Amino acid sequence: MYKLSFRAAMVFLMLATTACATRSTVVLRHDLSSRAVCCATFADMKFVPLTTDEADLSIGSGSPIFAFDEGKSYFAAYSLPAGGSVPGLVFRSYLTTTFLPDTSVFMPSFMFLDASKKKISVARDVPMRKGGGNFWLGPYYSGEVTIPKGAAFVVVFTVDGPRQPLSATSENGAVWPVPASLSGVLKIAVSR
Repeated sequence: MYKLSFRAAMVFLMLATTACATRSTVVLRHDLSSRAVCCATFADMKFVPLTTDEADLSIGSGSPIFAFDEGKSYFAAYSLPAGGSVPGLVFRSYLTTTFLPDTSVFMPSFMFLDASKKKISVARDVPMRKGGGNFWLGPYYSGEVTIPKGAAFVVVFTVDGPRQPLSATSENGAVWPVPASLSGVLKIAVSR
């Protein structure tokens, strides 16, 4: 019977993790290209209320798909509080894994719609900064986006392709790029 050394076990674990992280992007791209969109128009989307309490958002293969101008994407749709005095949205997007260099992060775009669900504007490449961490979800990047006047709804989605350059630093001081992911876990809320 062979005894596996600690080092060999760690190498095996790292290779297995790397294979899963790489495979997930390929699987998500295939899923997006092969699945039908859920809605023909923004009016067909199901919107849930967004408040100052953080909403947990997991975007991925279980999410609905829409054909945006930028291409197909998973999405989540929210109604904004009535009154129009909401200054903006705050969000945290968690790394897909803490294993560098194979991590990525969902870099959200925000499409704002008026009360009749017509597009007002789209906020792409919203600046994100390194945040802290969460014991269960790990490290995150955070950002804020201003809500345009007249917006009653917001649709959160992403674009497949190059996005703003982000990086993460490993314990040994090496800096690794953090590319955009097609899926991810976010926390989102209306600014107070």
